[in-house]
Amino acid sequence: MKLIFADFDQTISSFDTLLPFAHFLLQQEGRLHRYPFVLSLYALYRTGLLGDGTFRTCLCRLLVAGRTKRRVGEIAEKFHARYSSAIINPSVWNRIKEHAGPAGRVVILSTNFDFVIEPLRRQTADLEIHSTQATVQSGVYTGALSRHVGSGGDKLRLFESVVASAPGCETVGFGDSHTDYGFLGRCQQAWIVDRLKSSRLQSWRRMIDCFLGRFARSPVSNEIEFHPVSPSRR
Repeated sequence: MKLIFADFDQTISSFDTLLPFAHFLLQQEGRLHRYPFVLSLYALYRTGLLGDGTFRTCLCRLLVAGRTKRRVGEIAEKFHARYSSAIINPSVWNRIKEHAGPAGRVVILSTNFDFVIEPLRRQTADLEIHSTQATVQSGVYTGALSRHVGSGGDKLRLFESVVASAPGCETVGFGDSHTDYGFLGRCQQAWIVDRLKSSRLQSWRRMIDCFLGRFARSPVSNEIEFHPVSPSRR
């Protein structure tokens, strides 16, 4: 059996889904006035003034605290259904399924929230998701995190845990940045997913469209290059 490990944002997905999903969720809940606070947190995080764990805890509290798991799940399903052609890049997803075959298992390692990625399960029968998890009590999100998955070391530890539970399996990996080299370097086959310059520009346009409520109008480019991870990285 094969284990296919993949990053989610900008590997399986055509763009970083965190901000677009936050915008969509707040819009659906009639709380779009909170979105500037989301952008402020993101700016602090991107400039290094806010740690990854603190950023995701604050964002979790801002987005889903006090909301039921069922309601957030419904919004996530609607988000994926409405923007599925933009969220999932078919060039990458089809290659992952090709490697998995009928007996393989796809394992997603992501720093994103579990409720953002969960609807992806309807894309494949055998999917395992390891991501940042929001705490739920009595069916309601508390705003705290029960598990935080950061880049690099956290993904590698999750990779090692999955592999240890399935000894002898062939491992294949897909990622998009240097933060994924940790687990990619342990895979028997591994690729870096790289978008061409025109695609990166389109990705930014799609994100801006999302902020302006025009997200669905932006086409998705399948211009992808797969670069094998060199032996020196292993």
